[in-house]
Amino acid sequence: PQPRLPWPEVGGLVVCTALAVVVFAEAWAAPTTSPNGGGVGDGALLLWFLRWTPYALGHGLNPLHGTYLNVPEGVNLMWNTSLPLPAALMGPVTATLGLPLAMTTLYTLALALSAWFASIAFRRYLRSYRAALLGGLVYGFSPAMIAQSSSHLQLTLGAVLPPLMLLLVDDILVRQRRNPLVSGAALGALAAAQLLIGEELLAFTGIAAAAMLVALLVMFPRRVRAKAGHAMLGLVTALVVVAVLAGWPLAFQFLGPQRIAGDIQESSRNGNDLYGFVVPTRVMAVAPAAALEVSGRFVGRVGELNGYLGAPLVVLVVFTAVRWWRSGVVRVAFVTGLVLLLLSMGERLHVGGRILDVALPWSAVRSLPLIESAIPTRLMLTADLFFALLLAI
Repeated sequence: PQPRLPWPEVGGLVVCTALAVVVFAEAWAAPTTSPNGGGVGDGALLLWFLRWTPYALGHGLNPLHGTYLNVPEGVNLMWNTSLPLPAALMGPVTATLGLPLAMTTLYTLALALSAWFASIAFRRYLRSYRAALLGGLVYGFSPAMIAQSSSHLQLTLGAVLPPLMLLLVDDILVRQRRNPLVSGAALGALAAAQLLIGEELLAFTGIAAAAMLVALLVMFPRRVRAKAGHAMLGLVTALVVVAVLAGWPLAFQFLGPQRIAGDIQESSRNGNDLYGFVVPTRVMAVAPAAALEVSGRFVGRVGELNGYLGAPLVVLVVFTAVRWWRSGVVRVAFVTGLVLLLLSMGERLHVGGRILDVALPWSAVRSLPLIESAIPTRLMLTADLFFALLLAI
């Protein structure tokens, strides 16, 4: 057959980009002087990071050691949200057109590409690209993404890669139609890139992959032996590629100066409220006063109100899981999304702004190395990928 031009996918990219521009219309009204987020708080630090990496590379300095902060000891930027890969790639734009435009461009690309790549990933499991695009938009423009778009570029930009990593994990563990060395190398390259964008989201993507693997082992135990060799070769290849591409940044993080130890977050407060999955917050464009009265009592910062799914989406996800439970894709997606949702609720159960003395699964996970400083509410950035897939299905 003649090769088909991917016109629906091209149209999807146009739609995703146009919607992202609309979301950041205020910043695009003055692109050279008004960065998205206003350049205050965390946004100010991210602006500094975007300028530091190209400056350090251009002056022969170590881009991972911020010697112009905390003088004279400096700062280990691998323990910070320093965005070394995006900052390096955007260096020419930053130098010629300025930091505000570079910042707003990256935020816009984060939402647009997250949605578009998700639609490409979902297309593997669907006949209709329009259904896949709908799911992609739900992922890329989720309330969690909008909430984090106020000042956490490392999270929204990091959300671009999980849909592609999902495809590669599927290739390695399930489909196994491609050379495992090729799939493993591609997965390792994406993981290394994710590390240099947002390490926290890489950890969450790893948790999602682990949940998928356990679900596959439990649901399809008879197929494990036949697929184990291919899967192991692919995963080992991915680890080798990560070690090669990200070995120096990781070595600097754990062996270099100004290393961080212990929990740096108020972990007991950083959990999604049980009501937060269906009660709108002020992050939403439409939020009745009665809903805001309830969500205003939720514990945590406004920028961490990541849990909202909405009653219609919850109903559709449950309906899809029940109606098509015999589908392996539906089962794995539902179980993985549910695991991530439960973990996003943190160590203790939050109900209507009260923290109850009820232990949740995150209390067992958070003791793992590095995970102790993660903010569990942000796991919804990854969970939304699986719920969006179920919606598309």
